[in-house]
Amino acid sequence: MGKKTSQKKILINGYQKVYEFISTISQSCIKYMEDHKDYEYQLFSKYITHSDIITKGKRNESEGYERNYLYYLTVEEMEEREKKQLPEDFLDNNRNANINTTSVAHQSCIKVANEVYDFLDIPNVQKLKKEKGELAPKQININDYANVYIVNDNLEYFSMDYTKKIFEKLNKNVPWDFNNYNFDLSDGDFTSINITEAAHGFGTKENVDFQNLRMSLFLNDKFIVLESKKESEKNMFIILDKNPRFFTILGLRNKFWEELRNLQYNKTAYDALSEIHTQDGTKKSRKDQAKWRKLLAEEMMNFSDNGSKIFCPISNMTVDFEKVGTLLRASHIKSFGDCKDAREAYDINNGLLISANADALFDKHLITIDENGDIIYSFLIDKRLEMELNFQNQLFKYLLTPKRKEYLAEHKRKFDEEEIKRQLGDFNSDETFDLDDFDVE
Repeated sequence: MGKKTSQKKILINGYQKVYEFISTISQSCIKYMEDHKDYEYQLFSKYITHSDIITKGKRNESEGYERNYLYYLTVEEMEEREKKQLPEDFLDNNRNANINTTSVAHQSCIKVANEVYDFLDIPNVQKLKKEKGELAPKQININDYANVYIVNDNLEYFSMDYTKKIFEKLNKNVPWDFNNYNFDLSDGDFTSINITEAAHGFGTKENVDFQNLRMSLFLNDKFIVLESKKESEKNMFIILDKNPRFFTILGLRNKFWEELRNLQYNKTAYDALSEIHTQDGTKKSRKDQAKWRKLLAEEMMNFSDNGSKIFCPISNMTVDFEKVGTLLRASHIKSFGDCKDAREAYDINNGLLISANADALFDKHLITIDENGDIIYSFLIDKRLEMELNFQNQLFKYLLTPKRKEYLAEHKRKFDEEEIKRQLGDFNSDETFDLDDFDVE
């Protein structure tokens, strides 16, 4: 039975529910679970908050935004993020919300739910402190109670090489000795790792390997703990998963998600949303569309001070994604049917999470976005309707990554073609026109 505690934290129990979640995250863990079906399972997942970030990666009282190294944001973007914070967010007592960029939290461990300790009968330092006061241990070695592993298959993206690339893209001058933060993986699917529990959660300075990995763990990356047990055997698997913003900044596709998606295609046929296929015959599926929509939401979380509240980059409508996320649609920039394959169709750069009104117009090429981010309307949208739609003049500019601009250029080209047809009174024809023959601005 699954138990969802918030948009920021998820706790799931039972083989089937855990397997469904992990099937989009880690191929190694899928194989492990299939080989150990008679074990009990629990999974905990959260997005990294400001408090979870290692001390070297975030600002203190005397430093400015530029010291928030482990944010997928430039200083300018952090300032913009503060401007977008809603008045009620300052009064929000939701402990699961991201701390805003002015935070100077001292906590340097990764906080996990109490159930993580309870499932494997690991003493909880925080609980013991309440019960025994000064007599309680200040730290507990989790390895004394369970086999602890880091899952290898996603860790390529948590290397210093990629972290340096992010810093370069965001123009961050980070004075670290990067050669000191490497982590060696075992040859298998999992690498043993030492984890110490302190009052505030996982990770102390004694856990050198774990701390080195945390130097590449950014705000809103995912921290996942998969637990299994059978009789006296107890196992803990730590999975790190990059936020989609990582891939849009670097112009990459998440190859591990693509491999998992292909694996699932080989195992079963998904329910079809409709008979829509990419050019290579890939059918649009509910499961992939839902996952892709969640990735787009996670990208937008980087621009929100409260992780569950995200905004439409066209209309600026702000919603709590956990409660009323259905108000936002995952819109393909290059339409699914025009994509050459599933990799292109589900490229995070090929999507925008936008309001229903914006999606309806964008999908039909009645609005488009130019290379500067300006929103352009079809002549069919009169000024009165344009005012009633109340869209911004421009797309939220920080979404204009180079790769997304390429997709938007294709959308603009299709918009121009459709405008010519509409001006000729042909509103339904699929006939293609050569733009060089027409004077279209």
